[in-house]
Amino acid sequence: MLTVHIFRHAWAEQADPDRWPDDSLRPLTPEGKTRFRKFAQKLAARAVRCDGIATSPLRRCMQTAEILGDVLHCPRTIDVLNALRPEGDLEEVLRWLQSWPDAGQEVAIVGHAPQVAQMATWFIGGGNLDCPKGGLTSIMFEQSVGPGRGILVRLVKPAFLKC
Repeated sequence: MLTVHIFRHAWAEQADPDRWPDDSLRPLTPEGKTRFRKFAQKLAARAVRCDGIATSPLRRCMQTAEILGDVLHCPRTIDVLNALRPEGDLEEVLRWLQSWPDAGQEVAIVGHAPQVAQMATWFIGGGNLDCPKGGLTSIMFEQSVGPGRGILVRLVKPAFLKC
C-alpha cells in the first residue's frame, strides 16, 4: 500500500515581472509560509506522515516542500522533478511513484494548479477536484500505482483547519 499526499504550493507572491522577471523565482509570501507551516503541523497531529517528497523546481513549490519536510520530519532529501512544473509530464511522476516500495509508505508531491487536480483525478479514475493553495489531496493505492487505481482518502483545504 502506498499513500500519495498531493499538495498545491502554498500562497505565493503575486506575479510581477518587475520583481521576478523569471516567474520560477517567485517565492511564497511570509504569511503563506506561516499559514502552511500551521497547516502542516495540524496534519502531523492527525497522523499524516511523509517518507519522501517530490516537488516542482519552481521556488514557491520548493519552499512549500521544505516546510512540509521539516514539519513532518521527512527522512529523505527532497526530489526535484521537472515533471511537476506547470504542464509537466504525469507519466514521469507516475514512474517516480512506482519506484517506491509499497509497504505502507507515504509520499508527498508538491506542484501547481491545475496540474495537481488533474493528477489526482487521473489517479482516482475521473471526477472534478478543487485543490486550493496549500491544500492536500491524499490518494491510497492498495495494489500497484497507476491511473484509475487510487482511492481518494482525504481532501483538506487549509481553511477547514483554520489555517
